[in-house]
Amino acid sequence: MIRCSSQLLRTLEGIAEFVKDYVQKSKLSRLFLSGTKEEYLKKFEDDLDKCLALFSLSLKFNTLSISASSRRVLGSYQDELRTTIDSAQRTQEDLLKASVMKEDVTGGRFPSVLPPAPQIFFGRDELVAEVVDAMTSENAAENSKRTASHVVLLGAGGMGKTSLALTVLHRPKVSSYFGTYRYFVPCESLLDADALVIHLGKRFGIPIPTTISVQARQRHFESHLKRVLSILDKPIIIVLDNFETPWEAASSRPGVEGLLQALVDIPQVNLLLTMRGAERPSGVAWHRPFLAPLPSLDISSAKRTFVSISDVPEDDADLPELLAALENVPLAVTLMANLAQGLNCRDLLQQWREERTSMLTRGWDSRTSSVDVSIQVSLSSERLRSNPSSLPILQILSLLPDGALPEDLVAMSEDPSTVPGAITSLRQVALVQQGTCPQGNFLPRLRSLSPIREFIKAHHPVSVPSFLPVAKHFLTLIESVDIERHVFENVERLRDMRTQMTNLCVVISHGFSQHVLIKDLVRAAINLQLFSDDATPGLIYTLLQTALHASKEISDRELEAACLAPLYENMGAADMKQYLQLLEEALEIYKKENFQSLTSRRDHIRCLRNYGDTWRRIGELYRAREVLQEALTIATSHGFRKEQAELWALLSSIYSELEQMNETREAAYQAIAIAESCSFPLIKGRAYSTLSQLYFKRASFSLSAEFAQKAAEIKLAITGRSHTYAIDIFFMAWIYFRQSRLNLAEQTFREAREIFARCGLKDWMTVVNVAMGKMRLERGDVTGAMTDFHLSFRQWTELSWPREQAACLTAMGEAELIRGNPITAWTHFTEARKLFRAGNECGSTRDAEAMIGLADVAIVQGRPEDAMSHLIVACVIFRKASDRLYLAIIVKKMGDVQLRLREWIVARACYLAAYEVFQHLDVKKSLADVLVSLGDLNAVDGHRAEAKVDWQRALHLYSENPSRVKECEEKIAALDQERAGDFIRNK
Repeated sequence: MIRCSSQLLRTLEGIAEFVKDYVQKSKLSRLFLSGTKEEYLKKFEDDLDKCLALFSLSLKFNTLSISASSRRVLGSYQDELRTTIDSAQRTQEDLLKASVMKEDVTGGRFPSVLPPAPQIFFGRDELVAEVVDAMTSENAAENSKRTASHVVLLGAGGMGKTSLALTVLHRPKVSSYFGTYRYFVPCESLLDADALVIHLGKRFGIPIPTTISVQARQRHFESHLKRVLSILDKPIIIVLDNFETPWEAASSRPGVEGLLQALVDIPQVNLLLTMRGAERPSGVAWHRPFLAPLPSLDISSAKRTFVSISDVPEDDADLPELLAALENVPLAVTLMANLAQGLNCRDLLQQWREERTSMLTRGWDSRTSSVDVSIQVSLSSERLRSNPSSLPILQILSLLPDGALPEDLVAMSEDPSTVPGAITSLRQVALVQQGTCPQGNFLPRLRSLSPIREFIKAHHPVSVPSFLPVAKHFLTLIESVDIERHVFENVERLRDMRTQMTNLCVVISHGFSQHVLIKDLVRAAINLQLFSDDATPGLIYTLLQTALHASKEISDRELEAACLAPLYENMGAADMKQYLQLLEEALEIYKKENFQSLTSRRDHIRCLRNYGDTWRRIGELYRAREVLQEALTIATSHGFRKEQAELWALLSSIYSELEQMNETREAAYQAIAIAESCSFPLIKGRAYSTLSQLYFKRASFSLSAEFAQKAAEIKLAITGRSHTYAIDIFFMAWIYFRQSRLNLAEQTFREAREIFARCGLKDWMTVVNVAMGKMRLERGDVTGAMTDFHLSFRQWTELSWPREQAACLTAMGEAELIRGNPITAWTHFTEARKLFRAGNECGSTRDAEAMIGLADVAIVQGRPEDAMSHLIVACVIFRKASDRLYLAIIVKKMGDVQLRLREWIVARACYLAAYEVFQHLDVKKSLADVLVSLGDLNAVDGHRAEAKVDWQRALHLYSENPSRVKECEEKIAALDQERAGDFIRNK
């Protein structure tokens, strides 16, 4: 266009110059140029036409170009406008959707409905509070800046993770904090990240296109959820229940963890995951400190759960054993409680022994209604299936209720190199957990819970080749502590064995059932007897019965006889005839077969020792002495030092009961000498126990306490809190009782009773109950004392132990006398003496105690001559036994008889003599008793000041006996009112 314009301008300038030059010429010149002028004009006309034509054409082209450019600009403006309008419309639609969502949520119309909180939920209060605090903690002033909390609840199947999460969602603090923005999303049917995205999209009203890729769907959901939640004015909490389902597969794990990371990037979102196993998804800043995998319920909570579902009485005798069999696993407890709506606990326990976990179902197969299905879900985990070596380790652990250390599992495995990886896999899915040892400060062991163990034994039992290394490992453990000689140099190894008694019993029983290593396992069962207190009551006895049966099956008479003596030692409370029958069967085998091996000779001596002890318990002390002396002769002839020491220790107790004090000391020190020279600490402790009882009878309480303390320390160091240790502290409690240290005595009696109860020794528990009854009687609680005495008497009657029945009747007579029932008391004392005679204990110190009771009745009834007769006979018996305390008590009671006879001088002499002995022995209660009697004598004799001093001193000594304190206070008050003489005569 510019070029055309320039050309036109030049043409016009050329015409202008020609005209100007033509005008300036003369006419003549113009005449000569006329022809030329026409040519120029023609040329100018042509140039002008050409320029105008070109200019017009260029102008048209420029117009067309401008028009096209204008159309393009207009189209661009229109596109931009359309884009802006579309964006505004989309924003408006999103705002409208978010507004509708908010209204639906707050109005309760949103399709996310929370399941109800569990109505029966016990034992997790502290954990619930911890999770609630974690989810609702305010760590910033503004919600937009608040850091959300994310928590994972881990644990084995059936531990109550879902119930815990629902409880948290419904807690008032969580409800108030999150309002209606609480969502529960079950994931058990969602197999991967895409399924989870689609499900969450439905829950939050976000349509997920199906025509785009998986990654695009996830990005679509994340962006829309973030945009929707950005307008909310409160945080939200999302529970992803059973999250292990989408997360489990290795192929889908990155996508699932990526989705979690996207969710936690949204400031308002708080996540609470429940997952089977012990492993958390990565990529998320989980709340710290991490929560440990959920354990089983404590016994109290398990009992409350069971009772709430089943309506079984809380004091059902079989309920604790039933819950212990289930190890308080919540799902197992719940399913068993449902069964208990139609069956009692005893029947269920029997059914459990037969059917195990297969009975724990509600009739349909789901992880929440069947224990077997729940366990199978864990076994089907990809983490477990990817490591085939995990199952053999789980099979080994199914035989070990006490668990095992990793290094022990390596020793028991056929392929030790695979053990570390197998343990890792099992811990990841929570099929094993880190347990604790019941005694001592040991490393925690790996163990499986009871339902898991029973399921594995039923559906995936360990093979014989895999079992053999396990059996040999425990046989080596038993041999390493040298039980047979009672030498324990390796204390740590000993303690390790004591904490694995259940493991040992289960492994040995399994070996019997598989018919492998029978002879070795029978010997192992026999050797375990020494530590029976560390096993469940009755477990060793059952094992020995199985060993006896196995010995008979292989026709090994030597092993058969060897099993009978330890069976006696583990029978517990039973009729003495059963003891004799068992031991006589063994002695008949030894007599008939005449085994020559040294092991068999030792077993024979062990049997004779138990046979003599049985006659001692029956009361045939001389027969017992003969049997033990026969055994001692055999032991001495073969040089069996351990057996000699054991027999001397037992003989010393026989001599003690025969009131042969010198022989008792000699036998005990013989046992101590051998034990010290050959390092037999337990036998030494047994001899110390006998010496303690000897000095107790002689009222040498300081010496008695010293020996009892030595014996207890030895036994505690070797056998732990065993029944033999409990016997020693039981006698310590009696010493405290005699010294009127009633609070300490009661505490020690209770400790002993707890140990006897744990060991399942009903006879010794009953002995302690009688002692506790006397404690109550001493404190004035006659009703409580009579309850203890009656319960104990019933137990002794069931066992047919007449001597112990007699001792109970003596105690009941004392209580009836305090109640003011002398006739009933006389009946009890008389019957007691009859039973002592039936039990070959006539003329013993306990028989003499019943005589003292008869003397007390005679004093109350005003028969002083009868009272003196009983007291004199009792005095002779206690003099023979060198029992200074009871001799002084008898002298004091003789003073009471003389007081009744108004023989003031004789009565005072008796009281003062008894007072000197009591003061020397430092027995406060007896000292106070004689001071009261001296006060009574002084008051009647008119010595008011001396009487008041005596009663005040007695009042101080009776500090732990409220009833006697009250009696002294009444006497002092009466004395102050100058009515003492009348008061005493009336009393």
